[in-house]
Amino acid sequence: MREVCTSRGATVTLRAIASLGAALDMSVTAQGVEHAEQLAALRESGCDPVQGYLPSTPRPADEVSAMLCRPRSLRLVAGGA
Repeated sequence: MREVCTSRGATVTLRAIASLGAALDMSVTAQGVEHAEQLAALRESGCDPVQGYLPSTPRPADEVSAMLCRPRSLRLVAGGA
């Protein structure tokens, strides 16, 4: 995931995957997002849902259940949690 901010090849690949997902009416979720720069590059490429330590560190199952019941609790705003 680190390469998405520094490698042209990774950026081109990411855009191609996001475009393919959009063309197929599918959502593309990026995994391993740890830094705000990665999040910005992903969103710019059309990949909005993300997983990783930036949005949330691992949580116990009961805590995740409570989070899912709250509206917008899992939305991450670009530039910070």
